[in-house]
Amino acid sequence: MARSPINDFLQVGRFHVIDVSFTIPPILLPIFGFRGCSLPELNINMREIPEGNYEYPSKVVSGATVSNITLTQGVSLFNSDFWDWARKTVVGNKPAKDLLIVQFTRMGTSQNALGPNDDADLPTGNQIPPGLEYASRIPGRAWSCKRCRPTRYKPGTDFDGMSQEVSIAELDLVVEEFEEFNVGI
Repeated sequence: MARSPINDFLQVGRFHVIDVSFTIPPILLPIFGFRGCSLPELNINMREIPEGNYEYPSKVVSGATVSNITLTQGVSLFNSDFWDWARKTVVGNKPAKDLLIVQFTRMGTSQNALGPNDDADLPTGNQIPPGLEYASRIPGRAWSCKRCRPTRYKPGTDFDGMSQEVSIAELDLVVEEFEEFNVGI
């Protein structure tokens, strides 16, 4: 039985990554989009403090660390954002970037709820133009990733003469800090 989109707002396939560090030129232009993005994880470090004769030590927070995130994107002829950012980081003239990861709901502004095939539910004359598929969706959650720097770049899928798959580029980023926001309804 299909789940109602009213009760199941957030889906893992509806997201966008945006460069919000306000530098020229921007990286990660929204027109190219992403195939995948791992979310940062917050790991809280604990320290034990013995208290006198008491047999159980107290546990206190001693800090936190943030895991790396990985962006994956289909390789295209006119997009070298991953390479440019990684190369400039190696030579030392590219500052860290602040990124915003936005997860969209299944709810659209022109409809009460979009079904599993969002664009297929629209009448033929009301198709969403390419590149604007997220314009009619409502953001549900967002993560502000601060001071991101590349740590690994893979330019595409390994070569296989028999494969007809799309080549996927990967970029691993170290994130120093992140915040989570509920931005939707």
